[in-house]
Amino acid sequence: MKLLIFFLLLCITIFSCGLEPSIESGWRLQRGKVDDITYYAIQFTDENNGWIVGYSGTIKKSENGGRTWISQKSDVQSNLWDVCFINSQIGWICGADNTLLKTIDGGMTWTKIVLSDSTDIVNVAIQFIDTNNGWLSNNQGEILKSLDGGLNWQIVKNNNRGGARLAVFDENTVYILRGKLFRTFNGGLTWDSLQVSTPKNYAKYEMFFPNPSHGYITTVNGTGGMIITEYPIIITKDGGNNWQTSSYLKSESIGFNCVFFVDENNGWIAGNDIYKTTDGGENWIIDHSLREGVLHAKDMYFINENNGWVLDWDGQVYKYQNN
Repeated sequence: MKLLIFFLLLCITIFSCGLEPSIESGWRLQRGKVDDITYYAIQFTDENNGWIVGYSGTIKKSENGGRTWISQKSDVQSNLWDVCFINSQIGWICGADNTLLKTIDGGMTWTKIVLSDSTDIVNVAIQFIDTNNGWLSNNQGEILKSLDGGLNWQIVKNNNRGGARLAVFDENTVYILRGKLFRTFNGGLTWDSLQVSTPKNYAKYEMFFPNPSHGYITTVNGTGGMIITEYPIIITKDGGNNWQTSSYLKSESIGFNCVFFVDENNGWIAGNDIYKTTDGGENWIIDHSLREGVLHAKDMYFINENNGWVLDWDGQVYKYQNN
């Protein structure tokens, strides 16, 4: 009886102090499939404010860490491919039909920036490092740079291939990946071409550099038909001059679509499964506890090693929280 009274008093004390029971560490489903939209990108600026974007001009925002999402009006019907916010108020979204949108009020209103008359261009990736300096990649193989917050752009590279992945560190240092890997240390005036060895039957897919020295590239099935269920991660520790291959990781999909590192040691990759490393990719462990649905990861974003999100193709959002 004394133990029961003590337990009841403890519970009353916890809730009277405004404390909530701790959330179990790991991954959990936050947003299920609620529409028929295909989603492409996710970003959070802090533990509360985040956005997902997708087909038909779809923009959703969360102000409570992903628990609930509200629609924002884009005034476009184009498919939206990528989102980049530098703080909770200022951000950009790019997409098909040469679409580029900007907000300065957290997405309450979006302004369309006209890049050119061409509507055949798909802007696939965008990154800004501050209110002025940004980079844009499109399906025509063009890499563009802005110095005025996205109002004006100049082409700094054309590699005659499809849209490239971007890793931007400052106004001078940028890596791009599309088939080949290129880097610039002078804002795009000149580019180095880096050789990245890929194991036979695999193709390079997604890239992430947490700093200019350490880089990680995921792989997908490059055979066009052969069944492959294990995939390596390609790693550099010297800015792309030399690369090594990790152990092969199981995945039932075509490979790993997403990669994100919060520093040179702690990172995650995702496809049908989510793996985690704490030693810079030398070793990986399964890091998912997805109890609802099937994961088809499209994009992922972490604000620190304790808080991250994975976006599924169909708009499902999973959150990682380490308590």
